[in-house]
Amino acid sequence: MKGTELQSSILELEEVFMRFGIDTNSPGFYDDSSFLAVERFSSSFLENYAAYVQFRKYEETYIKKATIEIPFIVKIIHEELIKDGRLGACVDASIVISRILEKEGFWNYLVKGSLTIEFPEEAKLEDRYFWSVDHGEFVAAHAWVVAPPFNIIDITVKQQPFFKGEEKWLPPFMIHSDYNSCLVEDKDVISPDLRLIMKREFKGKLLPHTRENWNQFVKIFKPNLVSVDGLKLKYIPVGISAPDEPLERVGTLNLCGRRGIELYNDLILPQLSKFRKANAI
Repeated sequence: MKGTELQSSILELEEVFMRFGIDTNSPGFYDDSSFLAVERFSSSFLENYAAYVQFRKYEETYIKKATIEIPFIVKIIHEELIKDGRLGACVDASIVISRILEKEGFWNYLVKGSLTIEFPEEAKLEDRYFWSVDHGEFVAAHAWVVAPPFNIIDITVKQQPFFKGEEKWLPPFMIHSDYNSCLVEDKDVISPDLRLIMKREFKGKLLPHTRENWNQFVKIFKPNLVSVDGLKLKYIPVGISAPDEPLERVGTLNLCGRRGIELYNDLILPQLSKFRKANAI
């Protein structure tokens, strides 16, 4: 459908959404029936929602509140994840975080991407890659949430099925607001076997062949390098996703016997209320 491709500015995005009769007043407007009608004809239209979250202006009071409350909410969910002990829940955890943040009025979007971990020299561990282009069936190599002013919210970075003690060198969870540019190589996104296959067909860099609009996509959703005590984590967006169901019907994440809506009602709402009273928010 003409005009549904990824837009590069807030003015272009507002014009497109207005043209299709999409109400942009509230977080999660990708659930709007008008938005869904366009998305049926253009599966990549969701990228425009993420770009809107990225480009829109936020008032100082919003940023102040988000800076204080988002980490508080995320920490509660992370604590339940640790108690439960589930590994490899990056997609399901990100979906629940995204929906809960929307409930509280916080703009955010879900990223599917690759993650490269370079360990400190003293760890004597090889780099670990989560390739988005690889063999097998999987929803995403890794997933995280972007919720301004935070460009990485990842509570599962340490809760992955590691086999060489890698988790000992990783932070408990990642909530990051700084941006550090980094060079992305083919090996960060594409597995070795598939790189060999692709090299037979394509010359030069392979990354532009991994998705239709790679060059434009990475200009908006930029790779980010996080450095922590000699540890380097390279977060590389390769796609945008969104929950298919409202929080009330999300059942893929069950932590200590609580689904997403129960985490929200039983734990987050009461603790958030006390937190706001204590901090006069």
